[in-house]
Amino acid sequence: MNEETKTYFEKAGAIIVHDNKGVTEVLLEYREREYLKDWSFPKGGMEKGETPEETTIREIREETGLEIEIIKILPTIYYHNDHDGDVRQYMFLAKPTTENLRAEFDHDKVEWVPLEQVSKRLSYQNLKDYLEKVQPKLETN
Repeated sequence: MNEETKTYFEKAGAIIVHDNKGVTEVLLEYREREYLKDWSFPKGGMEKGETPEETTIREIREETGLEIEIIKILPTIYYHNDHDGDVRQYMFLAKPTTENLRAEFDHDKVEWVPLEQVSKRLSYQNLKDYLEKVQPKLETN
């Protein structure tokens, strides 16, 4: 079965970047749940009738408090995990249009991380590999 004919749990998210005094920073979120504790890019499951862009904007608002502007489409990520099964995750490059940063849940965190430190913070190798692939597209200055 190829990626086009599989049934996927569909998600959408973004690499959110901003410039902090000449340093490109990326927003990461730490999620602590019964089944996971990880650092990742903000994302979430698509609701019926939503486009990937709509999901991304909604999930970023829910998980981080930020309003964003989508700058461009990034490559889609395909992966498998025990909680969601096979996942197709649409990704975008975005920038914040507000500054009201906050985590959705008390035990979660959202932090701006300098781009050169993001790979060390990410919990999953597939995201580290993905970041390396798209990093040239992320510079803000």
